[in-house]
Amino acid sequence: MKKIFLITIAATAIMFSACKKDFDPGTTPVSGIANEWWATFSSGGQDLIGHPVKISTYNSANKADSIWVDDLKNGYGFKVLAHWTGNTFETATSANQYYVGTPAFPATVKITNGKILPKAGKSTTGIVVDSIYLEAVFSDDPTTKYIYSGTARTNWPADDH
Repeated sequence: MKKIFLITIAATAIMFSACKKDFDPGTTPVSGIANEWWATFSSGGQDLIGHPVKISTYNSANKADSIWVDDLKNGYGFKVLAHWTGNTFETATSANQYYVGTPAFPATVKITNGKILPKAGKSTTGIVVDSIYLEAVFSDDPTTKYIYSGTARTNWPADDH
């Protein structure tokens, strides 16, 4: 009986030590900048749509230093993989995942000056939130710089546009 008890204790100890996790499964390396955003889409200081549009930044399965920047087809129509460091991100010239060989979307996108500014914005209802800014140049309009700038989405209905 004593042998069975000792074997059970040993097996239990091994089982619990084997279940140790070396990471927090609820986070990703980009969790500080992954978000949905309400952004103005502009060029030359002029708002091109007339109201903020929803865009997203989220983690990539490719590398720990990559994020997806996606305007969800609400602006120019792009989804590109960008390199990020800290609160900044950029692309040299990245393939647009929405491009399917037709001129409906640009083939490539270059993002510069992409940054997340912690607690630098206010939502529609006045809640302090993070802010986003990025400059984009699209392959089908290489001489124009477009700007997306805005604030983090709070998920409160009163703050949605």
